[in-house]
Amino acid sequence: GLGSAGFIVVDDEIDIVSVAHGVSRFLATESCGQCTPCKDDGLAISAVLDRLRSSAPASDDLEALPALVGRV
Repeated sequence: GLGSAGFIVVDDEIDIVSVAHGVSRFLATESCGQCTPCKDDGLAISAVLDRLRSSAPASDDLEALPALVGRV
């Protein structure tokens, strides 16, 4: 099986940051919570993407995102 959101089709008119935010929020919320990076860093990724899609990023969001994703 592909699992939850294992396969998503989008066209060129969709806001890909919004899609990434939705997927990251789902994965962080549905995490089993046994490992801290999945839960805490997953929620942090979701927060960064939420600020980006809302056009209100923090000054270090673009630098923080790769480190968060790398830990997860």
